[in-house]
Amino acid sequence: MNIKDLLEGKISQLDLDQEYIIPEDLYKNTAILALDKVKVKGSLTYPTEDNLFLDITVSSAMTLEDSVDLQPVKYYFT
Repeated sequence: MNIKDLLEGKISQLDLDQEYIIPEDLYKNTAILALDKVKVKGSLTYPTEDNLFLDITVSSAMTLEDSVDLQPVKYYFT
């Protein structure tokens, strides 16, 4: 993401609407069995010289192991 125009005052807000794939290496030693694409939507603003404000919603679904029957369960989060 290029924020140069925001920092230079050419734009007042940078809108974000992207999906990311988190590499399995980052969660392979956790309780997460799988992670769907992560959706990031919101905005980035630069209202004062020393402050960047990030207002986003992050959503996705992860697959976890059920604690009772050990079957994979999809867990949606926002």
